[in-house]
Amino acid sequence: MTIDQTSVIDLVAFNPADAEFWLIVTDHMPWRDQDMEHLLLLQEKLNSYPSYIEAGQMAQDYPTSAERSIVIKLANAFPLSAEAEQFFRLAREKIRGAGHELRLRTFPNGHPVSRSSALRRE
Repeated sequence: MTIDQTSVIDLVAFNPADAEFWLIVTDHMPWRDQDMEHLLLLQEKLNSYPSYIEAGQMAQDYPTSAERSIVIKLANAFPLSAEAEQFFRLAREKIRGAGHELRLRTFPNGHPVSRSSALRRE
């Protein structure tokens, strides 16, 4: 999946070490200064994840997720720009206010999904 597919959940994984379900947003695009289009795509994409949970679709697709913590993870191929870091902090607070958690992971090799092999899909 890509960040420009804003209505698609990129990846769902279960992390048995923490007993958490992860909803993962994969962002393969590099950050540039004042990259408003990228920020708008990320905002739209992130908005769809809590909606997936709150509408009950996640519980329907993954019944055991109702018993687990659900974490939205942003997996970036490139470090955030200063503007994107500010956006991320605001998004994290908004998502936290909705009862969920948002975490960030930047993968220095430029491929955010390649390291998800340690996760078990459920």
